Amino acid sequence: MAIPELRSYQMDLVDRTRAARRRGARIIVVQGATGCGKTNFAAYVAKAAVAKNSSVLFLVQDRKSTRLNSS
Repeated sequence: MAIPELRSYQMDLVDRTRAARRRGARIIVVQGATGCGKTNFAAYVAKAAVAKNSSVLFLVQDRKSTRLNSS
């Protein structure tokens, strides 16, 4: 499955997340309204991290969330 192109507010979140990492943040929590693109954001960040041989941990609330996002 291809990762959709991020919207401007999602790219802003990517930039702010990267800035937090540069400042030394080890744990970053992202929250947003239903449908705002949190999963697309997470996929984008995870793909970029894997490309740099970094570890990625992606948690979901329950198995239902996993089924919804793996199709």
